[in-house]
Amino acid sequence: MTAPPGARSHPSTATRLKELAGPELYRRNAFRRTGLPAVAALSDIKNRRRTVNTCIELDIEIDVPGEFPPREPLTADQARAAFEDLTDSQRRIVDEVFWFWGTDCSGCLCPESVHRNHDDAVRAHVRALDAELSDPGQPPDTEAARQRNEEWAEAASQWRLLLRRAPFWEHLRTRLQALDDRRLDESVIDLLRGAVPRTLVAPVVHLAVADGAPERLVQQCLKWSDVGRHALDDALDDILSPRYAALSPHIQRAHEHTVAGRPSAAESLLLEHVVPALERLEPFEGRTSTHRAAARRRTDAVRDATAVQLANSAYKTLELGQVTALSPGWAVGRLERARRFATRPDTQEGIDQALSLVRAARSAGLGLGLGTGPGMRSTPPGARSRPRPAPPPATRRPASPGPRPQPGRPRSATPARPRRDLPSALTVVTVLTGVIVFVVLMSLSVSAPLPYALFAMGAVQLIGGGIRTFRDRRPTDRPLGRR
Repeated sequence: MTAPPGARSHPSTATRLKELAGPELYRRNAFRRTGLPAVAALSDIKNRRRTVNTCIELDIEIDVPGEFPPREPLTADQARAAFEDLTDSQRRIVDEVFWFWGTDCSGCLCPESVHRNHDDAVRAHVRALDAELSDPGQPPDTEAARQRNEEWAEAASQWRLLLRRAPFWEHLRTRLQALDDRRLDESVIDLLRGAVPRTLVAPVVHLAVADGAPERLVQQCLKWSDVGRHALDDALDDILSPRYAALSPHIQRAHEHTVAGRPSAAESLLLEHVVPALERLEPFEGRTSTHRAAARRRTDAVRDATAVQLANSAYKTLELGQVTALSPGWAVGRLERARRFATRPDTQEGIDQALSLVRAARSAGLGLGLGTGPGMRSTPPGARSRPRPAPPPATRRPASPGPRPQPGRPRSATPARPRRDLPSALTVVTVLTGVIVFVVLMSLSVSAPLPYALFAMGAVQLIGGGIRTFRDRRPTDRPLGRR
């Protein structure tokens, strides 16, 4: 994002705007901390400074006048910084924008409505921010939350209308003349036009990003979308981009763990540091605009890289045979989680193909482990089949009338052998073969491995069906020959 016009020629003003662009926008205001009015003369500032310093040295409580006195006692460092800001005209003009102007318009010849609307905007904004900072995380269905929402809406509406009024900027030009600093010229007004809206929008975005359940504050962010041109988009980019960038090192380390044969460590790293952060930032991605196209591409790249590493850790776990619970649900859960963050079509297609394969195994009702290698059993270790009880001994029964066996149809002297449940075994072998082929081809980066896996499954079905047919046709009882 490019700097606003005038930022290079007025670095102190630009720096002060950035310092205040946060939830403590008004709590750090020099006029609020010192109790001075926004039109205070230099002599009034010097007298107030002596009084405040004396009270701090003697550990006397400072009486700060005004509608919103400081929430906490002023420290020596805070007092020194506040008075330095007031004596620096380039920084003071910023604090004047964000504090009360009062009803006296004799020094600026502004319409009284400009001062009134400005002070109403500041008042509503101060109340909303003080409430959020004093009691964060308020549930959205409480009376306190509804009151805050009204203050947010009032502040956004008042500031939006105020920044569009020419008398507002004329008042600031008058104040530049009153400060009588040759460093302050018309370019300061250009700087304020571009940066004041961003400074106003930044607090609610900061609060929403820091909130564990940001849905309510995200709605408040949207109310500021018309305060300045692209102000909300710029604030979102400024605040969200560093958070997405901070996830890249974790994703890189997860990749290194997977390559080194430690997929469980990669998955734990992603679930601990990356996935929660992406889930917390998801509500902000609903704000899509052409102005945020570049930022959205960076965001999608981070999300897709996370999906790839989640899927790779699952593939590596299957490849190494580290799955002990023989259930397709293990792979389905991990692949579905990876699919949630996939943004590129090829990533989505690869994960969808893997999901279709393992879901087929799960729908077959098989206890199948996708990471099992050769020799792994389909039952948990230690489980044994219960022996069938022996049949009771035969007892003689009296002959009863009934149909006699017809001649020419001799009864077989040899009982039919029990057949094993080969269809279930064949299904297990078929699905297992398809999974192994799919995982191996994915590890070799073969494009579209699913058709090969399905072909292998069809081949196993064909061969198994042929073996079963041959077995069924083979005579089990040989006729008795003549002696």
